[in-house]
Amino acid sequence: MVLLPEKARAKRVAKVDKIHQKMLQQMEKRDKALWKQAALGYDPQNLQKWKIEEGAIAKKIESLKAEMVKKLDNPLELFPPNQVVWHAAKYGMLNILQGHLPAPGAVDFRDSSTQNTPLHVASFFGHLDCVQTLVHARTDVNATNAQGYSALLSACEQHRADVVQFLLSIPHLDPYIRTPTGLSAWQLIRKNAVLGDKWSQYAKCVRALDARCAIISGWLFESQRGAMINRLVLENVGLKAHTWHQRHVVVTRIANSPEVDFAIYETPSPNAYSAVPLCVIAFTLGDPITTPIPKRTLNNKPHSFAFDGHLIFPTSLPTKESFEFAALSEEAFAMWMQFFENLFLQASSATTTATTEQPPPTQSRVSQPPLSPVQTMPSNEIPDIPYEELFPVAAQAIPVAVEVTKSVSFEPAAPSAPDMRHSMLESMAGQLSLQPAPAPLYQAAVPSSPKRPSDCVVCFDAPQEGVCVPCGHNAVCMTCAPRILAQKACPVCRAEIREIIRIYQC
Repeated sequence: MVLLPEKARAKRVAKVDKIHQKMLQQMEKRDKALWKQAALGYDPQNLQKWKIEEGAIAKKIESLKAEMVKKLDNPLELFPPNQVVWHAAKYGMLNILQGHLPAPGAVDFRDSSTQNTPLHVASFFGHLDCVQTLVHARTDVNATNAQGYSALLSACEQHRADVVQFLLSIPHLDPYIRTPTGLSAWQLIRKNAVLGDKWSQYAKCVRALDARCAIISGWLFESQRGAMINRLVLENVGLKAHTWHQRHVVVTRIANSPEVDFAIYETPSPNAYSAVPLCVIAFTLGDPITTPIPKRTLNNKPHSFAFDGHLIFPTSLPTKESFEFAALSEEAFAMWMQFFENLFLQASSATTTATTEQPPPTQSRVSQPPLSPVQTMPSNEIPDIPYEELFPVAAQAIPVAVEVTKSVSFEPAAPSAPDMRHSMLESMAGQLSLQPAPAPLYQAAVPSSPKRPSDCVVCFDAPQEGVCVPCGHNAVCMTCAPRILAQKACPVCRAEIREIIRIYQC
């Protein structure tokens, strides 16, 4: 078949491109209709309305395809035989594509300027039926174009969620191919979705990637150290507190990378999280885990753990920080601890393979000498105390004891006052042996001037002189007493108070 003159070909191809643009606009409207159906599932009337709208859009798309078929009734007049499949994949012309697949070199033909294959252009424009046909024709699903993009990266960039889901179902597809600038599929989506995710197509792409590549996912409580409420409680009450937020956490690992990425999402459902997480933490395999985390005065939780990692999103420069989490249940906590232990074993095996000599385990990996890399506390050893305690239990008074060593001997004496004519050294000079004696365990304090009371829990400056009535807490000075009376709440237990009585130290 002889090609048409260049001017005639360019004119007809321009008309086909115009129709194709209209079809892409209708495809976007179809995405909107599908999103509306998912969002308005609780409203039968609106749901039915958008189902009808989706059907009308589908008819328009078929009408535009039929119009393009008329313009491309004889594609060999417009394109060489080995390029027909490429252009059919671009325009979504499935029948034309299937009819010209046997042409030599048609399946893996590359455009001279972009190096795009038919699979690239079909994925870029979201023609799922053409993508499926090309994959069944055994095209190279991991091929990259001149920009270093695979078909999966092209589909992710253009938020073609249905194409992304199909490509990720192919076992031999590599989802970890990066762009020349080092962006993974996840990072490419986040970069584009920051400006907006219309009809949640980017979010569907992310969830499809996580379904294929996540090694563990689940709910965790995240401790917000810098929360404003923590500062207010510390400044006004003088107590340290935890502020927890429930997050959905998805952990992924890029091929044989020595790190795993913790993507932290704020979502009401594990199947509805957005494309852009709150943050992404890079955790190095084999790094220590601390459990439980240090307790604070308010709002502690059981099943807690902490680790150090690098915050790689949303910041542009990775920063090392400490992160604290708590599992929702004992079973979930055991699952996460087993996960971290497996990471440590993987890191150890990689080190053993890379070196001929296994380095001895160091004591500095963990704060306690455990048998496993993850510091765990057995459930039967956790003290049976409430974790939502308001303030810690006061320490018991230590009884004063006097240790009598074997190197010191005393003669019995009458229970009377000591002879003040001789000093203590003179009276004991003949009774003490010359061998040095160890210091006693506890030494009774010599009576001295009265000890100053503790500082006020509000201003931390003046002594505690006021007692709250009726709770009885002696915690404030008389300078701060009017302020506490105005708030009508004890600064220690938050109970309602009637008055503050001054006490005098004798």
